[in-house]
Formats: sequence, structure tokens, C-alpha cells
Amino acid sequence: MLLSVCMVVRDEAHSVARSLYSLKEIADELIVVDMGSYDQTVQLAKEQGARVFAYHQGNRFQAMNYALQQARGKWIFFLEAREELINGGKQLRRILRESSCDGFYLPIIKLHFEKDIETPYLKIRLFKRDRDVFFQADSLDIAKSILKKNNNASIKALQLPIIKRYHFSGSDFWTELSPCKLYYLELTQDSKPESLAFTCLKEGIDYYWKGEFNLALEWFERGYRLNSGENQIAFLKNIILLLLELKQYIRAEQRIKEGLKKFPQVAVFTFWQGYLAFVLKDYPTAVGSFKSILAGRINLTRLEVNAYLLLGLIFKEQGKKAQASFYLEKAYLMFEHSDLVLSSLVDLIPVTGGREVLSYLQKIKQGEQRLPLQLVKVFYQRKEYGKAMDVLKVLSTNGQANDEVLYWHAKLLLVFKKYQEAAQELRKTSPAFDNYEQVLEHLWLINLLSSVQGESKSVVNQIKLLGNKLSWNLIKLFNEIYFYGKEVWFQFNNLVAKLRFYRKAVYYLGLITEYAGKRAIEIMVQIIKSMKITTVNRDLGQVFYEKGKWQQAYLYLQENLTQGKTLPELKYLADTCYYLNKREERAGILELIKQVDVVQNKVYQL
Repeated sequence: MLLSVCMVVRDEAHSVARSLYSLKEIADELIVVDMGSYDQTVQLAKEQGARVFAYHQGNRFQAMNYALQQARGKWIFFLEAREELINGGKQLRRILRESSCDGFYLPIIKLHFEKDIETPYLKIRLFKRDRDVFFQADSLDIAKSILKKNNNASIKALQLPIIKRYHFSGSDFWTELSPCKLYYLELTQDSKPESLAFTCLKEGIDYYWKGEFNLALEWFERGYRLNSGENQIAFLKNIILLLLELKQYIRAEQRIKEGLKKFPQVAVFTFWQGYLAFVLKDYPTAVGSFKSILAGRINLTRLEVNAYLLLGLIFKEQGKKAQASFYLEKAYLMFEHSDLVLSSLVDLIPVTGGREVLSYLQKIKQGEQRLPLQLVKVFYQRKEYGKAMDVLKVLSTNGQANDEVLYWHAKLLLVFKKYQEAAQELRKTSPAFDNYEQVLEHLWLINLLSSVQGESKSVVNQIKLLGNKLSWNLIKLFNEIYFYGKEVWFQFNNLVAKLRFYRKAVYYLGLITEYAGKRAIEIMVQIIKSMKITTVNRDLGQVFYEKGKWQQAYLYLQENLTQGKTLPELKYLADTCYYLNKREERAGILELIKQVDVVQNKVYQL
């Protein structure tokens, strides 16, 4: 047996099927060690053909060593939850048969489609099985164990990227309710750099920012066990925050109750109790928790503003407009820069026109300089383009036509297909403008949409001045295809470069879908498909879902379902069936959601 894939999981129903699927065709066996999942992780892993073992008596390090004991392959490939091998696996078996190495470092790439790929970091995930090689509690780098046995061991880097997947946010305001945006991980002020508390917190936070949430939890749990007092409170706050972010609601509820009992004076545990009740639509409990925070006069602005916000959203959901307006106005006064607060409040304002809404909000918060542009952004995201233009006209009348005003005016002109007027506004912006790269991208897009070949050279040269970026390659290629009908063809030095290019192409598809016609969209989809990335159906489905192109989203998300049941793609598919009036099919998708996670089924109901 050549290759065993090992995973240690706990409540990973949202991603375990896709992670295993990405290696299923090249692995001789799939080993999953479950540390006591409450959701459907075990069932979904078995559906992918994995051998599943229960392990409850130790920590994550011990569970990883237990997985090693179960594996029978000559080589071990360790995969974390939310990770996938994007492609190149067929070459891997040949490499392993011929290699004399003892292990390989693989690049780990955090993939956000809203921003550029961060520099990959190397981690040993592939190594020869040996009974004397194991994970140590003080290090997750098994290379130490390999080198301890043999100082001359050969460990090399392999350009076979593993991606950590993050989902789109797009224009979905509700994503702002992510618990990590309501609160954040922190180091306690009293912890000294040489202290055990500081070490555990720092390691946990570092792993969190790398996207290795389960390893972050392991460090927080260790710190919680080994500390006391204020330091213990800090660890428990971070544990609950991560459990909520991972949607492990049953565990989160247990730890919240522990915090309320052990530290009744700490208001954040009451807040998380309310947040969890809000997510699970237990509104009476949520209202009680948030009102108790506000009644306590705790003078913690961060908790207060979020309590006002969530109370406003609850009453808005219940149709109680007067109460919703009261709490959302309070939240707006305390934190006017939240798009979610502003958008929720706009729904309740008893006027309709853009100027009238602006005037109403200015009476609530006098002297707020950024309100008009923020309101333009909110109206734009809500696709209320006429109202956004009304607010921009107010700014222009007042002589406030700065770079940001010009940029948003051009975006609106693009929506109304006034390409040359939009180009004129964009050319007025200064290169010092923070979003100048987006300005140049929009100029390039206008060039494509207006089909003015004479502009092509000047626009792409402007973008080339940005530096040696992949956007230049994409723009050059797209211009060739769009204007001259050449075939799509790619060549990359390595898979990391290919993935960077792919991410940029998906970004541009979203941009083009917002403004362009059918032909331009077809060309970009052709480019993306030609890259032959295994996750292409999911990515295309999510782009079209975010842009409200329901039929295209439906087709790609249906195809994506063949690679395993995962969240939130199932939720996206349920949404598209709702908008396409496919009621029976939507009911079937909701049943699949129950199979993935019974607890979350209530959250995902429309």
C-alpha cells in the first residue's frame, strides 16, 4: 500500500467530505480519527470511503499519533479540515514510488477570493511511515521527529499546493455578523512574553490567522487548563469565539454555560449566550441576554453597540419597526461606520428617495462626514442605483467631487452602460487614490465593453505600470481573445502561480458579471474552466450566486454537489432553487442540509 491519508476531526461536517474527496482518487486508504463530533462528520467521512476511528481520551497531538498507528501505507499524507489538494495528485504517486526522500514540505495557501493570495507557508504534510516517527506535544512539525531518528534524513519542498478554503462574502451584509467581526482574539495585558499564558495565547492566535482553527483551539484549551484567574477568562473567551466561528454550536453552548457559572461578572459570556440564541433563532433568550448587558451599565462600547445592533435585527425580523428603529439608531450613533447597521436602518426610514434618506440620517448623527459616501456604497450593494446616484449628486452640488466620489460615480455610470462618461470620471482620479488599482481595472473593463480597439494599448499599459502582477497577464490574454479571437492557452512555472492567476480570473468574472453582457461572461468562464482547477464548479457557482445570476449558479452548484455534501454551498443551492421556484428540489436540498448538520439546519432555513 503506497499512500494513506490521515485526518483528525471534530465537528467538521461542513467540509470533511470535500477535503477527503480531493485526495480520494490517489489514496490507497483514508483514515479519519474523530474526537467526539456532535454533527454528521462521521457519517459523511464514511460516505467518502474513509475508515473512521473514535478517539476521546487525549488531546489533538495524541489523536494525530493514533491516526499514524492505524495507517498502513508506506507514505502518510496529513490533511486538516477546510483543506483541499487542488490538483496534481496523479503525479504524486509516481513521485512517491521513485523518491528517496523521507518527507516533503507542501505550500499551504489561504484562499480568499476578495483579496490577493498571501505568501504560502511550507509545512511538512507528507512523510514516510515509521513507528519511531511521531508528533510531539510541543511541536506540530514532525520533521523534528524524523531528524531525531536520522540526522541525514532528506526532507524537500514539493510544489503541490494545499488550499485552505474561505467562502465568499460578496454583498451579503449578514456576513458582517461573523463572531470574529463582532469580537476579536486578544492577548491579555497582564501576560508577560516569557509566561505560559502568553505562549499559549500567542500560539493559538498565530494558528488562527493561518486558518488552522483546530490547532488554535488546542492551544487555547491547553492554556485554559494550565492557568487561572484573568488569564483563564481570556482563554475561555477565545475558545468560545472560535467554536462559534466554526459553527460548533453545541460545544459553544457548553462553554458559554461554563463561563456564566464560573465567571458571572464577565459580561462577554452573557453576550455570547445572546449571540448563539440569535443565530439559532431563539429570540426570547437573545433579547433577554442583550437587554441584561445594556441594563448592566458595563461601559464596554464593543458589547453595547453589538447588543443594540442584534436587538434591532431581532425586532426587525419580527416586524416590530418602532423597536427595531430605536435600537438600530442607538447602534448607528455608537458605530456609524458599520454597513450592516446602516443598511438595516435604511429599511426602516419612512422616506424613499436617496436625498431624503441622507437628510434623515444626518439628523440622527450630525456632522458625520463619511455618511454620504457610505450611504452610496450601501445603496450600491443593495442594487438601488438610482438612490445612490441621488446622494452623489448632493455631494457634487456641494463641491465634494474627490477621488472617492469620482470612483463611485464611474461605477454607477457603468451600471447604466454609460461607458465613456464613466471612463472620463475614472481618468480624473489621482494615482494617490487608495483604490487606484481598481480604477485601472475598471478602465480596462470599459475598454472591453465599449469595444474601442484604439484604447486597448493605452489602458493595458496603464495597468502594466502597477508592477509585475498577474493582472497584467490576464488583461493581455483577455484582450487577445476578446478582440482577435485567439484560443485560450496557459503556461505556468508552478501551481502556486497558476492558483494566483486562477483567483484573479475568478475576481474578474465577478467584476464583469456586474456590468457586462453574455459574450464577455462566456469568455471569462472559458478562461477559468481551461485552468482545470478541481474546485471550479464551486467557485463559478458562488460567483454567480453572489451576483444574483440564479440559473448559472444553479447549474454549477448542482455539478459541485457530486464532489460531496458541504456547507454553505448547500445553502446557496437551496437559495437558488427558491429564486427559481424549484420547490420540490429545494425541499430535497434542505433534507441534505439536515444530513450534513442537524443543528445548523434551523439556521439555514429560508
